[in-house]
Amino acid sequence: MNKNNFGFYKNVGVKGLQKFSDTGGFASWADMEHAYPILRDTSSVLELGAGYGRCLEFLIKEGYQGKMYAVEQSEEFVAHLEKTFSAEVEIIAGDFNEVALPEAVDSVLWMWSGIIDFTEKEQQAMFNRLFGLLNRPGVLVVDAPRIGFKTFAQHDDAQHLHYESPYGDLKCYIPSRSDVDRMCEEAGFASVEQIDYDTSAERQRSLFAIHK
Repeated sequence: MNKNNFGFYKNVGVKGLQKFSDTGGFASWADMEHAYPILRDTSSVLELGAGYGRCLEFLIKEGYQGKMYAVEQSEEFVAHLEKTFSAEVEIIAGDFNEVALPEAVDSVLWMWSGIIDFTEKEQQAMFNRLFGLLNRPGVLVVDAPRIGFKTFAQHDDAQHLHYESPYGDLKCYIPSRSDVDRMCEEAGFASVEQIDYDTSAERQRSLFAIHK
C-alpha cells in the first residue's frame, strides 16, 4: 500500500471501517454478488486487504467450498479476523509485498477500492506479483470507483483524489480501463472483463474480472 495511506487504516478501526462500508452501500454486498459467480467454482481464493472480513463473511454465507486465505496489514483488523474467521480462513498478517504467501491460488479478490490506495507505479507492481501467484487458468477480481463518479473524497482530476479525515489522510489513484488493460498486458494476463454496477447507496463502481 501507499505508505502514506496506512495511518488511516491503522486508526479507523473495525467499527469505523464498517461505518464507511454502510455509508457506501457495501454492507449489502452488491460487489460480491457480481464477483462470486466468477470465482464460485475455484478451489482457492486469496483476499488482498481483508479489512474486517466483509467479503469473507459473504463467501462463508454462500458456502464457498475452496480454501480461503486473507492478507491484512492492520493489527486491529488482523486480531478481528483471527477471532472471527480463523476456523474457516487462513489469516496472513502483514504487507502483501513482504509476507510469505501460500502456494499458488485459483482466484484473488482485491475489493472495495483496495487498488486505489496504491500509486500507478505500485499498481503495476502488484499486478505483476499477483500474476505470479495465480494458477493457470486463474482469475483476479478488482473493484474500484467508476471513472467520472464523484466520490466523497476531493477529486484533483478524474483519477487523482485525496481525503482528509480525523483518522488520517488518503491519497488515491483510480485506474482507467486503459490503465487496467495496460497493466494486465504488461503483467501477462490474457483478458479483462469490466462489469459496471451501483451499490445500494448509488455509488457507481467498476469490477474487473482479469483472467490469466
